[in-house]
Amino acid sequence: MHYFRVHPDYWMDRLRKMRACGLNTVETYVPWNLHEEYPGKFDFSGFLDVRKFIQQAQEAGLYVIFRPGPYICAEWDLGGLPSWLLRDPNMKVRTNYGPYQQAVQRFFNELLPKVADLQALRGGPIIAVQVENEFGSYSDEIDHLLFIKEVKILIAYALPTVNFPNMEDGRKLFDMVRQWSKEFPLMVMEFWPGWFDHWGQAHKGLSIPLFEECLTGILEAGASFNMYMFHGGTNFGFMAGANYFEGSHYKPDVTSYGEINVASFLPFNAILSCVDDKVFLNGNEIQVMDWFSSERSIQLNCTKEVNSLDILVENHGRVNYVECGSNRFNEEKKGLYGEVNVDGVKVCNWRITPLVFKEDFIKNSSACNGWLGRQSDKKEPILARCVLEITGEPNDSFLQLPEWEKGIVLLNGFNLGRYWKIGPTQTLYVPAPLLRKGTNEILIFEQHCIGTKVLFRDEPILGETVKTLSDDDEVCYPKE
Repeated sequence: MHYFRVHPDYWMDRLRKMRACGLNTVETYVPWNLHEEYPGKFDFSGFLDVRKFIQQAQEAGLYVIFRPGPYICAEWDLGGLPSWLLRDPNMKVRTNYGPYQQAVQRFFNELLPKVADLQALRGGPIIAVQVENEFGSYSDEIDHLLFIKEVKILIAYALPTVNFPNMEDGRKLFDMVRQWSKEFPLMVMEFWPGWFDHWGQAHKGLSIPLFEECLTGILEAGASFNMYMFHGGTNFGFMAGANYFEGSHYKPDVTSYGEINVASFLPFNAILSCVDDKVFLNGNEIQVMDWFSSERSIQLNCTKEVNSLDILVENHGRVNYVECGSNRFNEEKKGLYGEVNVDGVKVCNWRITPLVFKEDFIKNSSACNGWLGRQSDKKEPILARCVLEITGEPNDSFLQLPEWEKGIVLLNGFNLGRYWKIGPTQTLYVPAPLLRKGTNEILIFEQHCIGTKVLFRDEPILGETVKTLSDDDEVCYPKE
């Protein structure tokens, strides 16, 4: 269970349910890119109050396995590494490259003192701390592991753990650990009862026989296991990661009050005015290009003497896992990457306007005088606004936008995440603590097809589930 994927008001409830299932330990990663979103500016409040989460775990009667990275994978943007590391054109993450080591040291200097006294040796619940994460699949630079161990002053001894999708692989890995030392405990660091989803693919599931067979084999071997995940939580905002393997293509990961109508719309140019700048051809969408697109050129029908070319670039998530020998982590820059040529001539001097959908933008857009009572006739991105009135106590709900195509939803200023009609998921989770009695403002940034209604449901629509048996487990545990 990851504290940063669960509303803090629900931490204790989820932890108690874990304990009630007979589990004795909770494992959590630590997302460096949330705690240090900007270099040297740290946040350990609200969703990110990791100390409070660990203390609540102890109150619930659970030990804690602490996995602070700095790389965490976790199906999280860039595996939890801050994207600002890539401003350095020579950056080599997960190595002993000096600037990377310095950034890691600065982060741990802030993080570790907040949890040091919560170690089991000092009366706390932390019984183990991970050194890096899945490093053997990425590199053989042992010196880097030694650096991480030295930085994490909490660590005295190191023990190996294993991951596998089935007992055929599991028995081989257990035998390997036993050969290293009969004293080493057997531990499956990530026992996967399911898998994550990619946009445009079916919802992943796991057959009960395969789950039972693997778990039984682990227990019969006398091993311990970490159920990854017991409670998955939610990738709120833009933090979902992506997968990429050589020879494959980029695959970004996914994230009841009745029906309400959209009341007003803010055109694209007005949206851009909220960030103090002006930015399609001549304001009209002409083409959408993504990782499925094979064609990299488009026809521009210029109808004016002076024409405006705008390119809206969307970050679908940085890759969170790569294999040994790949440099992809250091290449995961986002934005207008490479040259744009019109009739063979390179276009220069771009005016770049970031849309970050954070507090200042939300305040400015709400106060903007460009709101219209009806949607624009142009095919362009638009910001829509509606209001949900709640008279009683709020409950958990699931927001659905059946008429819309692709965009993001902000509820009372909180970024619920991305919706996309290609699925598999067709709803966004709305924890009750994000709602309030009275008026709730919903802002929808739609990129293509404007809808008129928003639905609140009492259950999610996750998409059609693909379930498999052990002889075809690659669908549940994809190699791509």
